[in-house]
Amino acid sequence: MKVAITGHTSGIGQAIKDVLELTSGYGQQKLELKCYSRSNGWNLAEANGRALMQDIIEFDPDIFFNNAWHPGVQNMLCTKLHKKWSDTNKVIVNTGSITAYVPHSILDESNVYAQDKKALKDYCVLESFKYPYENSCRLINFSWGFVETGLIGRDDVNKQALIDPLESATMMIEHAERALHKKDNYSQPEVVINSLYMSEEEQNKTFSTAARGVAKHLIKTRKLSK
Repeated sequence: MKVAITGHTSGIGQAIKDVLELTSGYGQQKLELKCYSRSNGWNLAEANGRALMQDIIEFDPDIFFNNAWHPGVQNMLCTKLHKKWSDTNKVIVNTGSITAYVPHSILDESNVYAQDKKALKDYCVLESFKYPYENSCRLINFSWGFVETGLIGRDDVNKQALIDPLESATMMIEHAERALHKKDNYSQPEVVINSLYMSEEEQNKTFSTAARGVAKHLIKTRKLSK
């Protein structure tokens, strides 16, 4: 089985890589893994992800974990590869966000991250009506609550408001493999998993902390892409 992952050096992406490597060889078919992050020369911000997309096409994975986010690029990879692979049995698994559902009272409607994640989950749900008649490539979008990643950590908010990245990775891998091997007679294009909040104050604090983390990430990646 061939698997590609974007953003494999931290958070959910790193956890997916670790789980796949740890479980490969235990009665499973041979794993061929290719990862894309700035650490090994792949920057999503560069050329709007076009070179990265071409390399993914050439690698030709069975499962693509579309994990890393940069404005517009994660969505572009999902839509373009989904159309490219329309005649093949492949699975694209997106790392989405619960911010796709958040009312504007918490996040401003101009929030690029939230709008991208909303467009991502909407695309996956709408395109599921075409499977398998018009498009044989399966889409699964996970709209996660707040996972313990580099953008938000246990020192920032109540630890009970955070989801363990290894649990997230295991769930995403299981869904992807079941979809690839067609073990279910139904499609699950959108999976929503929210965090646990002890109070409204705790919830708002978590969202505010995450918003700051995204802003810092954007500033950092824009500097690196210049």
